[in-house]
Amino acid sequence: MRFVSILTFFVLIAGLVGCDSGGSSSPNDVDTRSFNSDSFAIVDSEDAFAKFEEATLDREMAMGSIFHHGDGDFVRHHMHSHGPGSHLAPVLFRLGLDMDQLRQLRVIIIENRVSVREAFEGLRAANMALIEQANIERRAIIDAYEAGEITREELEQQMRTLNERTRDAIRANPANEEFLQRICDSRLDLFEAIRAMLSGTQVAEWDNWVAGLSNDCINS
Repeated sequence: MRFVSILTFFVLIAGLVGCDSGGSSSPNDVDTRSFNSDSFAIVDSEDAFAKFEEATLDREMAMGSIFHHGDGDFVRHHMHSHGPGSHLAPVLFRLGLDMDQLRQLRVIIIENRVSVREAFEGLRAANMALIEQANIERRAIIDAYEAGEITREELEQQMRTLNERTRDAIRANPANEEFLQRICDSRLDLFEAIRAMLSGTQVAEWDNWVAGLSNDCINS
């Protein structure tokens, strides 16, 4: 996994250096076109909850991993809310990073995602019993529908109720707390590491951005 992460890092850096004719004009310039990509998303607990997949007539309920194909690749789910602090892009555009700092930043992000991966898998595992129970209930609803005991409309209503009840139970699951705290701690570590690589007015710019955030981990 570390090999793939390092390889991913070099691929991303190659794209950001701007070596082609449309790239940056100076070796110290940074191509900012990638700042809005998932490469600079701040991974948080909402990424795990966004991977909740509702039960339907054709598909079982699931809570997928946020890291794809077992290789650490991360693509943010469209159900994740994009509120303040969910992405570094707003502050990156103002920091004026040079190429060396961008390299440091990518290493920091990759190391953060490697360290937090276990916590996300733990959060997912902590809710597997709820998912499995919901799929037992899903099967019973489908059996009732196929036996002619309920209508299609009733099936859809019962599926909606099942999905809503299970989603709420997952969010309220006390077994999540250990993993949510680890994700929160990892987020704080990420912010501290980024601040440590900045200099001069960049530090003030970063502190100003962080001061404007408010969530369970930052400025709460």
